[in-house]
Amino acid sequence: MDDAHRTVMARSSYLWIAAGLAFSLTIVAAATGSIRLIEVALIVNGVLAIVGIGFGIWTGRALARR
Repeated sequence: MDDAHRTVMARSSYLWIAAGLAFSLTIVAAATGSIRLIEVALIVNGVLAIVGIGFGIWTGRALARR
């Protein structure tokens, strides 16, 4: 495993942790029924989706360079 793979693995773990937190926020928002909390959860999930797409593009470029 070279440096590019190690970097991708380390940063993907941060993305997985963020996804878990966003999922938990969504469950809490649905359970409480608070419109404002649901809006925040949707925004967080949207931002996380954009970050995930960017991460995928970055990963492809980082691993293709090796």
